[in-house]
Amino acid sequence: MSTFDGVVQEIPFISVDRFDVKREPMPKIFFLTHCHTDHTKDIFDFTFQKKLIENNAFVYATSVTIAVLKKDYNLSYIFSQLKEIEVGKTTLISYKDDDENEQHLQVTAITAGHCPGSVMFFFEGDQNVLCTGDFRIDPSELHKFKVFHTSTDRKKTIDAIYLDSTFFSKKYPHFPSRKETCDALCKTIQDWLDQAPDRKVFLKFPAKYSAEYLFIALAKNLKQIIHVPTSKRLYSFIPEMDDVVSSQNDINNYRIHTGLYFNSKNSNYSCCYFNDKKSILLIILTATIWENFSSNKSSVKICENENVETIRICLSFHPSYKETIDFLKYLKPKRVELCVVPEKEEDKEEMEQLLDTVLKEIWKDTTNKEGNVKRFKFKTYDSFEFKEENDVCVNNGYTNVKKDLLSSPPRKKRM
Repeated sequence: MSTFDGVVQEIPFISVDRFDVKREPMPKIFFLTHCHTDHTKDIFDFTFQKKLIENNAFVYATSVTIAVLKKDYNLSYIFSQLKEIEVGKTTLISYKDDDENEQHLQVTAITAGHCPGSVMFFFEGDQNVLCTGDFRIDPSELHKFKVFHTSTDRKKTIDAIYLDSTFFSKKYPHFPSRKETCDALCKTIQDWLDQAPDRKVFLKFPAKYSAEYLFIALAKNLKQIIHVPTSKRLYSFIPEMDDVVSSQNDINNYRIHTGLYFNSKNSNYSCCYFNDKKSILLIILTATIWENFSSNKSSVKICENENVETIRICLSFHPSYKETIDFLKYLKPKRVELCVVPEKEEDKEEMEQLLDTVLKEIWKDTTNKEGNVKRFKFKTYDSFEFKEENDVCVNNGYTNVKKDLLSSPPRKKRM
């Protein structure tokens, strides 16, 4: 879960993924990387919305993220203050400084591979700053991101990265790629469905939305429509979800289901709608239990469950420890701020030491005036109240740079 307070110290007049009106002075521009609730802190607060209008300030996000806000949340009061930012395009945002002079902020939204509409924000000016939000990008694809390179194809200087450090720990050295997760999921489901015509599969994800690319893969490879009882409206503005999901009431017409089908207590699951538990396979997709996972291990685990047959499959929407290191080594930031900080003090210290080692390796030939590599600090805020599991985020697999579901524009005519 994000613990970022929204403050970008290099650009003090903006706020990213935090909508706090108590901050003085109030930020002039707000940015939202995606709609998971640990990144929308206070955006639904009426006091914030009122001040946003009074100050003629705006929240910048992708068209998909704004569509989700409009469809899924009651934000009608500030619809006019939500501004779309185009993915992959450098945008100049105008604002008034404290002396009422017009200024401009240059920003590029970069697909983040986390959930539909999720982006990283790259700010360029006196200092270049990258706010990753939640992301998972194959490090081998980074050379394709032109925004990180000059016209002569030299890498730009990045002064600071505000980093998704969810799994920046030696406990999580490796996660299967998106393709590996897709292949494991498809095979597991097909093997179960082939056993009998009445067999059904229920999918449980750690977030309300993030794994839509898996739905598409299942529909294509297994020739099955995914039944989503309550979220069809969420997908109505994503063209790629056509003929992939359905919210029809006759659930017996579908063999693969996701949504609110299971009541959970103490990690035990029971199906609400079907009496024959022996015909049901529950698949739980998660990352947190997959400590010390390596590429030569299976990403599928059979679990004990007295209610229904249960299998866990490894799925991560955040970079692994190694992926994070490769990401930092490629971009070579001068400074890093960790945006997902563990609660336990010993875990914080471990994360600090790990990052310190990485930065020393990156900048082993570069020192500051004190003779040390530039350090980092944690970004945290107090009294954070997390929502239910289905409303918060754990993130998804690798992103393709071009024409990816996770960055595709919405079907505006259906909004």
